[in-house]
Amino acid sequence: GKSAITITTIHRSKGLQYPVVIMPFTNWTLSNGVKGSIWVKPEEEPFNKLGVFPVNNSPALEKTIFRLEYLKEERDKLLEEINALYVALTRAEEKLFILLEEKKENNMNKAGDVLAAALENNDFVSLFSKNGDAYTLGNDGVKNVGTKLHENDSPVASVSKTLSDYIVNDSLAHIGFKIKKYADDKERGLLEFGITAHDLLAGYLSNADRQQVIEKVEQLPLNPVDKEKLQTELHFAMDILEKQNWTSPHFNIKPETDMADGMGHILRPDRLMLDHEKAVVLDYKTGAKSNDHLQQVISYNDVLVRAGFNEVKTYLLYLDIKELVEVK
Repeated sequence: GKSAITITTIHRSKGLQYPVVIMPFTNWTLSNGVKGSIWVKPEEEPFNKLGVFPVNNSPALEKTIFRLEYLKEERDKLLEEINALYVALTRAEEKLFILLEEKKENNMNKAGDVLAAALENNDFVSLFSKNGDAYTLGNDGVKNVGTKLHENDSPVASVSKTLSDYIVNDSLAHIGFKIKKYADDKERGLLEFGITAHDLLAGYLSNADRQQVIEKVEQLPLNPVDKEKLQTELHFAMDILEKQNWTSPHFNIKPETDMADGMGHILRPDRLMLDHEKAVVLDYKTGAKSNDHLQQVISYNDVLVRAGFNEVKTYLLYLDIKELVEVK
């Protein structure tokens, strides 16, 4: 009804929009160490004879031959949490309310600390009106339920200002934020492209969603060449889903759903399809094939088998090279 609210998680809201969003918590940890094990493939003697094997993850690994693998796991954890913050901040159509804890000095361990640090920047905070501990950007008022802005509506007054600098914590700056800092321009483009494709495919549950997915591409700030490339890859992915019957109403389709393994790792396959005791897992990938991709979907398989599913099939769908790979 008109007076209803939706309580949801950040990951479940991916690809969705709401007129008003309230974020009551921004206190999740950005990087407190990846628990469990990480898979390594050392080149040093005599460990290179072991091939690929797991080691217990610990800060102590930074002083071993597995230092790079450890730092990569930590970096990926940070990127994942910053991406979650980005998703949360972009779900609101008209109003977004964020509740922040008081930031401890020089602390950048939680998602809210990133936002609080932005308020320490004079250029950025000057865009807001301040009343006590409340910062407001734009006009705040009573939300008229049922009214939405349309393409032909007159725009509200806006202010454009360029930031001269932006505060980040030096100890975290080397790791990167939403896009890997160490990536070159080409890799950055691929990462941004892949994130966009994942977001759009998360909203494709049946063939009835195809037109809506393609229309969203038209609204993206991409040049015509990139738009055409993205649309081509999305059509390919949606064609595969249709051909494999993975949009069937027999499946309970769960995009971007969290699963936990026995070591406390949180796994999040791109598309999980359940039919009684049968489970099908699909991950979308951009770029070159990697052994990490195989290990990732194998971990999905292990969790689902332990959960009691008698038949589990796992697949990788490479959008760039247009190839569907079944991982056995």
